[in-house]
Order: sequence, then C-alpha cells, then structure tokens
Amino acid sequence: MRYLLTIIIIIFLLESCKPKADPLTKRTYTAEKIGWTINLPGEKWKVITEQELKKMSDKGTAMIEDVTEMKMDNSKVEDLVNLKKNAFNYFLASIEPYDSSSFNNYDEMVTALHEVVKASFHSQKIPAEYELGATRIDGLMLDRYIIKVPSKAPGGKPFYQEIYTCLINNFVLGITLMYNNENDKETLSNILQSSNFSINSDL
Repeated sequence: MRYLLTIIIIIFLLESCKPKADPLTKRTYTAEKIGWTINLPGEKWKVITEQELKKMSDKGTAMIEDVTEMKMDNSKVEDLVNLKKNAFNYFLASIEPYDSSSFNNYDEMVTALHEVVKASFHSQKIPAEYELGATRIDGLMLDRYIIKVPSKAPGGKPFYQEIYTCLINNFVLGITLMYNNENDKETLSNILQSSNFSINSDL
C-alpha cells in the first residue's frame, strides 16, 4: 500500500525539509496507465527532483516499517507528478498496482491506510485532527482523508494534508495536497478539480 507519500509529509514537518526542485515548464500532465490528465499551475511551482523524492522515500520507508513492524516493498510504486511551491505547499501523486492478495477489498485497504497515517503521526507525537469524506471528480468517486496539524508557534497557521485515493484500471491512485494558506489551497484544489479521467473506475 502507498503509505510513503504520507510519511514523507511527516518528515517534511519534522525536519523542515526543502527538497530540490526543477522549473515547471509543462501546462498539463497525463498518466497514460490510468487515463488521468490534469492542468498544472504557474511558474511559482516547481517539480521535485527524483533524487530528492528517493531520499525522502527511504526515510519514509524506515518510519513506516518501525510503526507497522512490517517490511515494505515499494518497488511497484510509480511516482507521477510531484510539485512544490515552498516548504509547506505541495501536490504529490503516485500509482501502485492494487494488491488484492493483501486486502479483502478496496475499502479495507483505504481503512488500513488511514490507520497507518494516524499511527505515524502519533509515533512522532504530532497532534492532528482527522476527517473522512469523498468527492466526485469528472464522474469518478475519490475517497478523501483530511488531516489538520496545528502550528507549534503561538497563533500560527495550521497545516493541512488532504489524501485522495481511488481504484482505476487495477491501480491505486494516491494524490496528496499539502497547504498552510487559503490561496495555495485554492491552487491545489484547482489542479485536482481539473482532472480528466478517460478510464472508468474499477469500483
């Protein structure tokens, strides 16, 4: 299961990471395996480099294995598009083949994801609030999990993470929005809402 991007977010919070990024030159992005196309934001946003993603993924894997006491295999995870504006505002997306042997159904997999997220925040002593939901985009229903992390600074802005998942063409699509202000929340929401799916959901 794709817990990794979620744990990468926790690492960002703990270490104040500023991953290296390349200029964003394209206007749209398409993932052909799942028939997914989105509009990309303006030049203020950058593409996180593969080297930085791998570095964070390695740390994230170690954290997940510590929390779950299970060995993680991320060899089948495929990063799609990973964007950042600054230290607190990100758009992250990946796919992974659906593992029907590990779960009775997709809903069980989503529940397991949410539990690992909670356990990971708890293990790092990060207080958080959680909200379950769902949204329909271009005819496709996506599960939504919103996490609110209060600021450590008195009077500071809270940090939000929205995790979206769906099963499409036998892949689990995972999308994470991270933001700490309304303007960037709107930009990230616009990226997500621009989604066009040419392949129907497997659900």
